[in-house]
Amino acid sequence: METNKNNKKPQTSFPAIRKYATPPGPWAKSDKEKADLLAEHLSGVFTPHNYDLDQDVEPDLPTHIQPPEHLKAFTLKGS
Repeated sequence: METNKNNKKPQTSFPAIRKYATPPGPWAKSDKEKADLLAEHLSGVFTPHNYDLDQDVEPDLPTHIQPPEHLKAFTLKGS
């Protein structure tokens, strides 16, 4: 007689989740529904950065920064 060790382990349940909104969205119970809800959430949180320059700040930015041609040499003095 064979016994299956997996039958003795407690089953882990993953509770249903739902969208945090007003009013709250429907419950997502299946793995597919939960994955879709997570994907929707992440797409709203991680949006592409807007690279348009702020018209109020742009005039204050230097147009071209030139590094010095020769850096001054320095030495470390011990105490």
